[in-house]
Amino acid sequence: PTSGEILINVININNIKKESLIKEFSIVFQDFKIISYNIKENIEIDKDNQEKLYDTLSRSQALNRVLELPKKEHTFINKWFDNEGIAFSGGELQKFALARALYKNRSLVILDEPTSALDPIAESKIYYDFNTVVGKKLTLFISHRLSSCIFSDMIIVIDGNEIEEIGNHHELMKNKDGLYY
Repeated sequence: PTSGEILINVININNIKKESLIKEFSIVFQDFKIISYNIKENIEIDKDNQEKLYDTLSRSQALNRVLELPKKEHTFINKWFDNEGIAFSGGELQKFALARALYKNRSLVILDEPTSALDPIAESKIYYDFNTVVGKKLTLFISHRLSSCIFSDMIIVIDGNEIEEIGNHHELMKNKDGLYY
């Protein structure tokens, strides 16, 4: 910070080791990357816990698609390393990226437009089930779409570099002169 201080559980962020701080975050960027390995390796990286893998695939709404594949979670993403690999849609890949973030089970989940590649029905289902998808984690959800804000406990409306409004959807909709409205 250029002024003031950032506290996490009453501890100044400057007194926390960077490595331990990073381990508390799980992030899905709008421009995410999926590795050309199989689905399991993209999500678990170095673990082997099928129950947890299937749970995160289910919460990200990708499990049904994975289970219908002949090689299931061992299906390669694209054909670079396996001729039987699958060229998944952008929405399917985004669900895998979300599953990867959920698998980490971190304290803070940051989601930057995590449904931008999903069709409207899949996106709506993620939002409807959002508390099941993310669980009781503190989640920072970045979006430009009003429909993705309705389920949020608190919405911070930013215009340029200024915070314009703070509240939930119903509170912000009451202010007819507000930017959110």
